[in-house]
Order: sequence, then structure tokens, then C-alpha cells
Amino acid sequence: MTPITYIIRNRTKVQVNYLDAKSFSFGILAPHESSQTNIIQLFVPDAAAITNIRLALINSGGMVFSTSTFGIDTRAFIDENVVPESFFQGVSDKSNDSQYNVNISSLNRLASEYVYLNVNVPISQDFMAGIIRYQWLFDYA
Repeated sequence: MTPITYIIRNRTKVQVNYLDAKSFSFGILAPHESSQTNIIQLFVPDAAAITNIRLALINSGGMVFSTSTFGIDTRAFIDENVVPESFFQGVSDKSNDSQYNVNISSLNRLASEYVYLNVNVPISQDFMAGIIRYQWLFDYA
């Protein structure tokens, strides 16, 4: 089975990887800045159906949750103006039942809804790009 993550740029899907984990570049941010929003989607072409989709934050890059926020939101459509309104509350232990996993609805049998991700840096810390990692978790038939 080959899970594929798409990242959306200018309303176009660009294949990112064939893996179930990915670190995203949110750019280099100064203290008290918010990143651009990355839009991603899980697509599993080798399955009959995917269900119980979750996204786990598996590495916060050393940023602590009491001062920074890791935004996440989902939509059934692409809207590059969406700013995430919900937040990851902690780092997942990569297990299916981790309390920190975020449930993602299915868009159709083989794809998740579009997931919107961003990060807000605390006033006391710079943020270097590419150090936050996410992992997809899902059931399939």
C-alpha cells in the first residue's frame, strides 16, 4: 500500500511523498510571527477504502505548547485563505489511540479532507524551517 501526501499550492495538488511521515517547511519565522498555512491531503490509491484517519504531531521541533501553537483545521474544499482555528495539544506517541491525534474526516473512499496546518511562534523564540514532523494514521480495506 502506498500512501501519498499532497500539498496544495495555488489550488494545484503537488505530490510530496510516498511516506506516512513528513516534515513541512513553514519558513523561518521571527518571534511572535505566524507561518503561512500549508494545505495537505492524504490519498491512498492502493486501498479499497480508508477510514479512521488521524494526523499526529510527532515532533514539535523543541517548541513548547505553553508558549507556541500548532494550528490545524479541515475542510472538504480548498481555500487558501483559511487560518486554522483548532490546535494540537501535544506530541503523539505515534500510536493509533494517542490522545493527541487529530481526527480527519474522509473526503471520499481514498482521500482525506484537506488539512490546514500552521505554527505560531512565541515571542521569545525564533523558528527554523523544516523541524516539525507530522504522521498520518488510518485504517484501510
